Amino acid sequence: MSNLTKPITELGHFYDRHPYEFSFFLSVLILLLILCVASQGPIKTTTTEIEKLTFLDLKDVQLEKRVTRKEIQESEDQNAEVQEVEKAKGSSDSQTVDLAFYPDVAPPRLVTRLEKIYPKSAKLLEVEATVYLQLDIDKDGNIIRMQVLNVVLDKELPPAQKQQVINDFIQDTKKMLQGARFTPPMVNGQNVPVTMEQMIRFELRD
Repeated sequence: MSNLTKPITELGHFYDRHPYEFSFFLSVLILLLILCVASQGPIKTTTTEIEKLTFLDLKDVQLEKRVTRKEIQESEDQNAEVQEVEKAKGSSDSQTVDLAFYPDVAPPRLVTRLEKIYPKSAKLLEVEATVYLQLDIDKDGNIIRMQVLNVVLDKELPPAQKQQVINDFIQDTKKMLQGARFTPPMVNGQNVPVTMEQMIRFELRD
């Protein structure tokens, strides 16, 4: 007990003799204590978080350029003549000229007689239909690819029955066109393979 009383008493005497010095010393001690405690936690954590950030100079950042409709049109106008020549050449049978872009070009004409096939399911239900096709025709007029775009029935049917009839029309259309030949396609004076749309109408006769 006496060991603690003596320093406290001497500290009290020092305060009585030098009050300003004592206050300054106490303020410095408190400030050092605050700095010591703060340096052990928050500052270290903040430094760690900052290390995860990447700062970019806007001069070094390249943003994706927006392409305007005007620029697209200008580009298309500049390349239109080149593209038309390349399409007309038809470097291989896999590259066809789409006649949808050539409205003034007469499409190839069918030269073979098609075998008339009518789906039995459609006959029983008295259903007529229009089948819309997309055909790829090679230089010699042969069908090299066939795609059914749509089948339109002339009457409403229950969903399951309707799908079955549509499938039958598709299958019979493919059978009818097997081995079909067209006139050799011509575009801008060039014999080239083409892509064209074809419509087949299935009608019941009395």
